[in-house]
Amino acid sequence: MLHVVTDVNNMLHVVTDVNNMLHVTDVNNMLHVVTDVNNMLHVVTDVNNMLHVVTDVNKMLHVVTDENKMLQEVTDVNKMLHVVTDENKMLQEVTDVNKMLQEVTDVNKMLQEVTDVNKMLQEVTDVNKMLYVVTDVNKMLYVVTDANKMLHVATVC
Repeated sequence: MLHVVTDVNNMLHVVTDVNNMLHVTDVNNMLHVVTDVNNMLHVVTDVNNMLHVVTDVNKMLHVVTDENKMLQEVTDVNKMLHVVTDENKMLQEVTDVNKMLQEVTDVNKMLQEVTDVNKMLQEVTDVNKMLYVVTDVNKMLYVVTDANKMLHVATVC
């Protein structure tokens, strides 16, 4: 059960299986996102490994490191707000304690990922709207479309 979507300019490549093991990478490997269905592991890394983020759903482990140790991490005592940003503002992550909203955005807005804690809605879109992906947790609906409407896919698994 493998689903592969590529836009006409090969700007984004998406591979996902029926169990919602999601793997997203662009053609130049500038951003790589891996997450399992229970959100136990979330990994974000660029091709040069300038930033690497690993966190489990219960926040038992949170590791952030770049190659040059440029990162700065700020956390309040109650873990109500968690902010990670590097000196050059290449990546900023803001997460509340209940994981109701998680947003990861690079400084160039090339990719933005927003996911709620129940994985009811997952949206991946770049700033130029070259590719837009929406999928629910049960994979009942999967829609892919680029800005020029070159490709549009809706699938019921």
